Amino acid sequence: MDLQHAMRSIIRGVPRIALGGVPAERAGVSRLAWRRLGVRPTGIRLFSDFTDGGDIPFAHSADGGGFAPPLSWAD
Repeated sequence: MDLQHAMRSIIRGVPRIALGGVPAERAGVSRLAWRRLGVRPTGIRLFSDFTDGGDIPFAHSADGGGFAPPLSWAD
């Protein structure tokens, strides 16, 4: 986190929290980059060797070596 962001968060957020209420800086759909740019994301298809709804293969688990699964995407 850079210093400018930290200072802005403190200056804007702490008084609201101390006095009650919700900070002006909030996460949410309106803060997403694609929303701010005025574009709509397209559907991205992700492919892996995982079975839909199945277990993570042992080789890709922390106990099995933690190897990154082969992933690919389209669109």
